[in-house]
Amino acid sequence: MYVKDFEIREKGKSQASRIFGYYEGANNVLHMYPHEIYGNELDTLLHEVVHNATVSSLSRHIDFGRNNRGKKAKTELGKEFIKIFNASKAGAKREHYGHYNVKEMVSEAFSNPEFMKHMESLPSVLKPKSGLKLWDDFKALVNRALGKTTETPL
Repeated sequence: MYVKDFEIREKGKSQASRIFGYYEGANNVLHMYPHEIYGNELDTLLHEVVHNATVSSLSRHIDFGRNNRGKKAKTELGKEFIKIFNASKAGAKREHYGHYNVKEMVSEAFSNPEFMKHMESLPSVLKPKSGLKLWDDFKALVNRALGKTTETPL
């Protein structure tokens, strides 16, 4: 996982009220909607840069298919990302954007403090009864995906 060179293109007004930008992986372009319309450009930029850094790596572990939902794992690491995603979604008291698919979960976990707190509120699914939280599972999985053998703070 690393940030690749990318281009940012400003778009016209979004037709969907909740879309502030999106990452076009095939062409490595971040599309941003005008700041004066939505006013949260830094949050959106961070979220989309995380996609830039993680989508290709995640795609090696999860088959996102045509509908982009990513329910079929290619590797053990992919199975664990999906398990964390499902636990996060099942344990939610309200809907989070990070529950759309695993790609959004990863981007929200790195860029949205509210989503981080949500993951910190749920028990671990990779090490049940350990006292660890889902957030700990996520950090450990990211470290493994990066090839790190020791836990280091994200």
